[in-house]
Amino acid sequence: MPRKTKHRIPRDDAADVFTVPDFCRRHRISVSTYYNLKRAGEAPREMSVANRILITKESAAAWRREREVAGDARRKARWDVEQRAEA
Repeated sequence: MPRKTKHRIPRDDAADVFTVPDFCRRHRISVSTYYNLKRAGEAPREMSVANRILITKESAAAWRREREVAGDARRKARWDVEQRAEA
């Protein structure tokens, strides 16, 4: 018989905050990749609550937008280099 809990744990897609492992699962990256991104200054903003590192859903959304912009810039730079090489 399942154990009854006092607090309902929200599903990942309904959560307002993520732990680092939850964030990584949700974004399909490894925890080690997360910490590599953090060292490179490319991880989402974090907050600390009761000795836990949490990432808000707003911070996660902003991080996704930043990654999209960075990806677009890399693709454009690569395309520019290819165009110059053909000229």
